Amino acid sequence: MSIFFTVDEVANLLNVSLRAIQKACKTDKYTTRQVPAKGGKGGLRYEIALTSLPEAAQAAYKKQQAALALADLDIEALTATPANPAAVAHREQAAATAFADSTEAQRKIDLAIQVIMRYIDHYDGSEAAAVRHINQRYGTGELPTALETALDNAKEKARKNGPVLAQRTLLNWKQRKAQTGTYMPKKKQKDLTVKAWHGAALELFLRPQKPSIASIAQALHPSYPRLSYDQLYRFLHHDLSRLDIIKGQNTGMQRREKLYSRRRSHADMAPWDEVHADGWNTHFTAPHPITGEYVTYEVWDFHDVATRYVPPLSIGLTENTEVIAKGIENAIRDYGVMAILQTDSTKIVKKNIKFSGDPILSLSDLVGFTIVHPQAVGNAHANGIAENWHCWIDKEARVLSTYQAKNMDSLSLRRTQKLTAKLVKARANGDIDAIADLTKDIAKTSPGLLFESYEQAIEWLESIRIKWNTKPHSALKKIKDPATQRQRHQTPQECLEAFIADGWQPIRLDDSQLIDLFRPRKKLKVRLGVVKPYGEMRFRHADLDHWEGREVVVAFDIMDYRQVWVSDLTGAAICTAPVDEACRYRSQTAAEAAAEKRATAQIRSLEKKIITVEQRAGLGEKDTLESTATRVLDYAIDAPEVVEVIRRDDLFNTVDEDETKPLTASETWLKYFAADEDDETPVRREINYD
Repeated sequence: MSIFFTVDEVANLLNVSLRAIQKACKTDKYTTRQVPAKGGKGGLRYEIALTSLPEAAQAAYKKQQAALALADLDIEALTATPANPAAVAHREQAAATAFADSTEAQRKIDLAIQVIMRYIDHYDGSEAAAVRHINQRYGTGELPTALETALDNAKEKARKNGPVLAQRTLLNWKQRKAQTGTYMPKKKQKDLTVKAWHGAALELFLRPQKPSIASIAQALHPSYPRLSYDQLYRFLHHDLSRLDIIKGQNTGMQRREKLYSRRRSHADMAPWDEVHADGWNTHFTAPHPITGEYVTYEVWDFHDVATRYVPPLSIGLTENTEVIAKGIENAIRDYGVMAILQTDSTKIVKKNIKFSGDPILSLSDLVGFTIVHPQAVGNAHANGIAENWHCWIDKEARVLSTYQAKNMDSLSLRRTQKLTAKLVKARANGDIDAIADLTKDIAKTSPGLLFESYEQAIEWLESIRIKWNTKPHSALKKIKDPATQRQRHQTPQECLEAFIADGWQPIRLDDSQLIDLFRPRKKLKVRLGVVKPYGEMRFRHADLDHWEGREVVVAFDIMDYRQVWVSDLTGAAICTAPVDEACRYRSQTAAEAAAEKRATAQIRSLEKKIITVEQRAGLGEKDTLESTATRVLDYAIDAPEVVEVIRRDDLFNTVDEDETKPLTASETWLKYFAADEDDETPVRREINYD
């Protein structure tokens, strides 16, 4: 039985136009027959016998039919029917696996092919006729828009010539559906084999120095000359885990801030349930309260977790026990005793009996709160409330002329430091004209607010604290603003007042209790009827004779030397001992003794620096420079001496004659302390550390 094709099928098989086949039929080039059909001339249409087609066309048709027959067998074997449960399980498992490991592009192609296959299945005619219909009308606007979009999305490769949809493509889609349960194309898998250069590249890349890929490629080139920059980049930035990179290139706080941290909620907390505290070295300089020189300060700030309220700040020149204790006192005076106080692991607080660990001396035991510290040292997320506040106040401090953080222009900073040093000298000399000129120069070099006194700096810090407490905070709940009638977050002050209105009451201490609690205490033995809590000061009372050789607790006011309060180890009062007037340091207070101690430590540190400078410069004992201790502290000369006082700022901010660059340490010491052979009168140079 001969096989006949329609004109459209022959045109598609021979890859010629439909008009060419119609002309061939009229010229009897092929064996044809006419059959009834809708449309056409007279209700008839031509059909062409396969045997009359060229041999190449007949062979191509037979090969196509054989492939279709094989595909039909495979599809039938894997068809999900109730009679074939193995095929059902295979298809479901294959589809689930494919979708679980698929990309968005794969799923897009799968959906597009489904649209095409539905159109072909519902076409009024054979599958081949549907394909010809699609190919003939694609791009002319005659196909539905959804079908044209699906044809564009289903193209796995761009075709320059040929039909938009080939019969072979349908065969591939069916085979893929039978095997995997979806029409999704296979995804190209990454090459996960370990190369010989991987270990060396990781060893170089996972370093805290964070080397560049170019430098790594250059280092590996002698051992792996065929390794390219692109290969190395793809491996380090696409194949390598980002977690491994973070852990390899960072340690401590730098690593922790890049890793996951669980957020903590303060929803069920009341004010002063927990207070977080931390110290901040000011990113600006302000006049010293005594000398007037521009120095940085240590600010200890306390933060209530429930309301984010900041009580009055504690300010000092260095981070010490007195500054932290004053901050605790300010917080208690403001809104009572906190339940928990968290600080970082600073040695001044941690394991310091002045704060915790001793029922007689420790503030936490006497006042009744608990001091805690982060479990891990250097945890970037442990004290985030205080750290965020430090970032905020740093931005606020950028309105100051003496701002000096890492993002400050270095040249302007050096010029401002130099001008402020001159300004301090002018103020000390009372030179009004020089003060006015230098103030203008500072305003020109670094425009902004210039603190003229210590008190002005304290007032500015207090204004910043008030600004924080009266501005909306994102961690607090939203309310309707009374003025604008718009939703906004509460301010810390509003949140605290809301708690008070709801019935919360702070645990307050009266002034007499606070004065007593925050007096420094020491355990001392009574010797010869006196106690010596600091310096060489002696305090005497007749009742102390009964406690000779026994330990007592001595409390004192760091700013008042006139008396101390003595009690036994249980806290029972013994006496109030006045100062022994025969004491050599009759007028020295505890604050003065502490200042003297710190000054002595600074002098020793500077002496060590001088010795280091001499050693680096190769200056021995027989050189022209005198020994460090003799030159700085006790420069003895026989001839009539001339004393030249050198200020500390001048010593450490020395520039060359052109005032363009700072001198090195060796050049500075040679400038000030090298002996001048032409001078008949020796000059003794002293450093003024104030």
